[in-house]
Amino acid sequence: FSVFPMHRILQVSRRVESVISNLKPKELPKYLLDDFKGVEGVVTFVGPQRLVKGNLLIDRSLQQPMQIINNNIEPVSVNYIEERITAALQQRKQSAMNGELEMNSDTAFRILNQGRDGIPGLAIDVFGGYAILHIYSRHWDEYVQSIARFLTKNTIHEICGVYLTSHIRGHKHQTEEEKKATGSHYYTNKLVEPDSQAPRGLCIAGKKAHDHHVIVTEHGLKYHINLKNGNAPGLYIDQRDNKKKLAQLMKGLKTQPVSDIALYGTSLNPFLGEKIFERKPFPTLLNVFSFTCSWSLIAARDANASTTSMDMSSKSLEIAKSNFRLNKLDDPNKEHVFWEKEAFSGLHALESQEKYFDVVLLDPPTFSRIRLKGKAGPPPKTEAEKRERKMGKIDTFSFSTEEHYKDLVILSAPLVSPGGYLITFCNTHSMTKADLKEQIEEGLKEVVNKKKIQIGERRFVAHRRKLRLSGVKKGKRDKQLQNMNFEPTNEEVQRLYHFDLVDEWGLPADFEPDATQRQKGYLCGLVWKRKLLPTKEELKKSKSERE
Repeated sequence: FSVFPMHRILQVSRRVESVISNLKPKELPKYLLDDFKGVEGVVTFVGPQRLVKGNLLIDRSLQQPMQIINNNIEPVSVNYIEERITAALQQRKQSAMNGELEMNSDTAFRILNQGRDGIPGLAIDVFGGYAILHIYSRHWDEYVQSIARFLTKNTIHEICGVYLTSHIRGHKHQTEEEKKATGSHYYTNKLVEPDSQAPRGLCIAGKKAHDHHVIVTEHGLKYHINLKNGNAPGLYIDQRDNKKKLAQLMKGLKTQPVSDIALYGTSLNPFLGEKIFERKPFPTLLNVFSFTCSWSLIAARDANASTTSMDMSSKSLEIAKSNFRLNKLDDPNKEHVFWEKEAFSGLHALESQEKYFDVVLLDPPTFSRIRLKGKAGPPPKTEAEKRERKMGKIDTFSFSTEEHYKDLVILSAPLVSPGGYLITFCNTHSMTKADLKEQIEEGLKEVVNKKKIQIGERRFVAHRRKLRLSGVKKGKRDKQLQNMNFEPTNEEVQRLYHFDLVDEWGLPADFEPDATQRQKGYLCGLVWKRKLLPTKEELKKSKSERE
């Protein structure tokens, strides 16, 4: 680099200039970090041929370590940040006037969405009259107090108090010398070392909420919010529009009843006739990773649905029950189940009970620690892992959407009623829409393989029972069974468990991603519809062709 001393402007390499001028990215590819050795922080830059200029955030602790702030040569200052916040507020106000956003004194929305609004590594959410300031990069720490004071004084949307949530952690790329050089960070009345996690949920400007608690509304539903809970105050506002889509999808939804004859091609008990599996007279939702059950709430109110909400956290489920009571949706005549259960073991249990839901919704966290008890966690990948689990050498498991979404699909897809929907969300920047789609499709293929074996076993057991109850002796019965083929064809099973991708759900107006984020598919919801089961006439035709 060549350094221009007057404004500490860095002259970037020709390679960096070429990438920026040709691709115009918001984020620079990681391989260009080699061109920024020894450089960290907010940097003003120019290209050697003056084709590019601007300000760049370089923070090696972030998943995207190099993000372009703007294309101006002026260094980033408090004034710049205040201008960006004001512009973002005005844009949200315009969205509210267009009917795309609720921006009232008791609603929740995002004021500033990181790089989309010109400040990567910084986000601001509003819950009622309070703001939560999210800091993802330590290089914004010197502006924290100025931002908080500005928010309480802005004239566009009244904010009476500002809470701080730090998402900053130390990172392996820093040497000890670099850590010392970056100094300490001021987030509270204490100095916090760079490689420790800063405290969350501290009121740093304005007045505190009573017990740090407020009630906000979304689509007319009320939610308890704890402002001290950092990144999970009680409502994920980036799913606002999708919740309304879920309610519309479930209104009047009528799925096909499931019978043993339709599913297995035979009655499981020939002398009792066709068995129809349990079916409710209203739409049903299985909400996996339910948190405080906002999906369940809107389905219960708008679609008159019965809901089953599954989460490991008893605290989250208690808040969920409070939300149902707050909205007078705790009707004893309507079944709403709050199930404290780890997702994998819960889905295993529901499949073994042959339960079906009109909609199964997967909205998993990016990462989660799971205690391995029973059938908790995805299946072990190797024989060694299987043995270690059995011996109790491995008692916890780290779930991640990148590695284990397919395993969730394998367990959840069979629970969807024919004609119903499997809704899958991805909540990580490190996984693209294509990655998510690929994992789901792989999971659906595994469902076919698993069910092919299961259907063959069920047909065998049903026919053996029929022969035994008809008085056929064991030796003759076994001989007959040996000469019969009970395994269905791949085509048969694919017909039974066929899902089509029918819709994609994205972000609301205050989160609307730029082109780069759209390509990556962050918070992308893929909606899959299960095909109807074959009719009795189609089954008869298939059986005659098989024989």
